[in-house]
Amino acid sequence: MKKISTQIMRQGFASILALSLACNVFAQEAATPLSLGSMEEFKNSFSKIDVLAKKVYVLPIAGNKQVTINISEKNCNANECFVFGTVEGHEQAKFFIRGDEKNMTGKLIFIKTKEAYDIYTSAQGEVFIAPVAIHKVICMDYPSYEGEQQNNTAKNNSAYTTIVPTLNSLPGGYGTIYLDFDGENVNGYWGAINAAPSNFTDADITKIWLIISEDYMPFNVNVTTDRAIFNAAPVSRKQMLILTPTSTALPGSGGATHLNSWGTNDPCWSFGQTIKSAAEAGSHELGHSLNLNHDGTASQGYYAGHNNWGPIMGACLGQYLVQWSKGEYANANNAEDDLAKITIKIPYRADDADNYIANAKALVINGNGTGNVSSATNFGLIEKRTDKDVFQFTTSGGNVSFSIVSHKEGIINTSVPDLDIQARFLDGSENEILTVNPTGAASATLTISNTFAAGTYYLEIDGVGSGDPLTTGYTDYGSLGQYFISGTVPNAAGTGVNETDAKYDINIFPNPSLGVFTINIPKEGNDASRIEILNNVGQTVVASSEAASGKINKEINISGLASGIYCVVVTSGSEVWKGKVLLK
Repeated sequence: MKKISTQIMRQGFASILALSLACNVFAQEAATPLSLGSMEEFKNSFSKIDVLAKKVYVLPIAGNKQVTINISEKNCNANECFVFGTVEGHEQAKFFIRGDEKNMTGKLIFIKTKEAYDIYTSAQGEVFIAPVAIHKVICMDYPSYEGEQQNNTAKNNSAYTTIVPTLNSLPGGYGTIYLDFDGENVNGYWGAINAAPSNFTDADITKIWLIISEDYMPFNVNVTTDRAIFNAAPVSRKQMLILTPTSTALPGSGGATHLNSWGTNDPCWSFGQTIKSAAEAGSHELGHSLNLNHDGTASQGYYAGHNNWGPIMGACLGQYLVQWSKGEYANANNAEDDLAKITIKIPYRADDADNYIANAKALVINGNGTGNVSSATNFGLIEKRTDKDVFQFTTSGGNVSFSIVSHKEGIINTSVPDLDIQARFLDGSENEILTVNPTGAASATLTISNTFAAGTYYLEIDGVGSGDPLTTGYTDYGSLGQYFISGTVPNAAGTGVNETDAKYDINIFPNPSLGVFTINIPKEGNDASRIEILNNVGQTVVASSEAASGKINKEINISGLASGIYCVVVTSGSEVWKGKVLLK
């Protein structure tokens, strides 16, 4: 069922920026401001306009030039003013303003003729209108994805979904990004748009969600497909992204966004019809809502990247590793600090592992003779350029092997990396024993096999760059994201959580779950057991005690919680088991 979204924008923005994933750069017009009067005079000029009677507004724009605005929405009072309309005699042209008692901003946009005007308030409280180069308002002339193959595998109509799977990257996060796949009726700055559903399959939606959520993984934000969670979130801390084939908002483009629209109930748009194009346009458009500008060059509106790498705010459909950037590649035309601008709206996540061996986090190792290291309980996040995560492990000597991968989601086995991983092994005096740093398309996956003498060692994981950013490489600036560790440590005595083995398995079924699942552990002994369910930030959301001796066979109901991945921890005496459950 489609929903209704009306954008009454209450927070400031300076200009409009829209994505077509590349564009021509047009010359800056000489700005000749024209006064529209004081704030009070300008606001009062709309007071006699009757939208129902279809009365119009004549707007002077330069010298003797003026246009007639057909007002379709108006809400002006002493505290705020919002007006939207189309331009008579001009196809695909729109006018809008919004403001409060102190400031008025707006735009007049002619898409067909590539003209735009900025409406703004001076420090003295006078409202002006002035021409502005179209590329500073909206991006033009790049073809849409009409000829792009929709998927690597053929779809059939029965695979399309009408009920979107419920997915959350960080339940309870500070911010909320809502991915809207099932259609939307929109009114406001975009006009009246009846956006069709995306027609992606459940598997497609999950992959798109994974790609976008990985781009925003360093930040304290929940990327969700759950409309109820979006509706409940504070307006100032959320943003909607509509994924649809309906490109009415900006025909012929890959997506559209009003710059700096985060927290204003004004949605972003992604029109891509493949997993990659929909996801990359989505992350890009959300970046615009957070006040980010395009990454291009002196001759390209959008930089397409190089050698498997590209910037999110460019046009990187053909690249493997796509990252936030601050223009450290050759001929960059935008040196703004993406990460610094994003964290004005959304804070970073808290660090999950220390940078130094003195406070190293113990690897979780099965100590029952196998020395198994499972990615289900050994994972982390590089959330800042300065972040390193250090883990401690002890071996009795022999061949130690690890596999470390960026964002490998085991449920659907999809890798969507932003993180280029480097692993270093250190001894107790912080002497480097071994460094592994693969490059190219293998940069997000590394394997290690090395003989270690008996002792305690430290594994340091870092997000790194590769080569020369001015030629074929990139810096470590945007090398951020999740990683997962698996492998073996011979004859380990066991550390952290006692992971599963043939004797002590923790079975969770069904998994994924709709909310009710059973935990089964064929444990021995008479110790009472404690069961805890933890969310992604380590908070206990459900706790239960089992007094019975012997095996555990406990039904848990978490249907009232937000969807996402939860950790299941069972403690009995000195033994601890840990597993994961996906709540759909």
